[in-house]
Amino acid sequence: MITKRTRFIFLLALATVLGSAVLFTFLIFNINNRDSELVEKQIEAKRAEVLTNELSALVRLVEETQGEREELNEYILTDDQVIDFLALLEATANQQGLNHSIDSLSVAPVNDTFEELSVRMTARGDQGTVEHVLKVLETLPYQSFVSETTLTRNEDESGVSTWEGIFLLRVTKYVGV
Repeated sequence: MITKRTRFIFLLALATVLGSAVLFTFLIFNINNRDSELVEKQIEAKRAEVLTNELSALVRLVEETQGEREELNEYILTDDQVIDFLALLEATANQQGLNHSIDSLSVAPVNDTFEELSVRMTARGDQGTVEHVLKVLETLPYQSFVSETTLTRNEDESGVSTWEGIFLLRVTKYVGV
């Protein structure tokens, strides 16, 4: 028989079970959310650790290669070294006893940091001397290369031959950032 008291106990038990189920669902939902947040924070912490390690490695690399970078900088012209470089070309040709001239200079941008200085030079003399100047130009202590070379043999009326070399030298020049 169902009495008021039995009905009350049943409803109380039912309310307790439903309340417990709602509380259990709420707790599981909160645990899952916090677990997701914890996983995200762990992933973020790993990323930060990886970035920190990479930064440390880069700083170490910069410190370890300081000497090599300073040495490499010596091979790149700067704006204030262009005149000295041209004087070096003139002195090299003069040392060889050549009749020479710098026919043209031009600058072309390579990127935001570097430009290419082009020097067209003509040298006249005997074959060995003109070829020696070409070898010297190819081994200058700068980031450079000879992109065009024209060697011509000319004879005058008396049969004396002179050689003329026209060289286009391209040199990397630092602009800055």
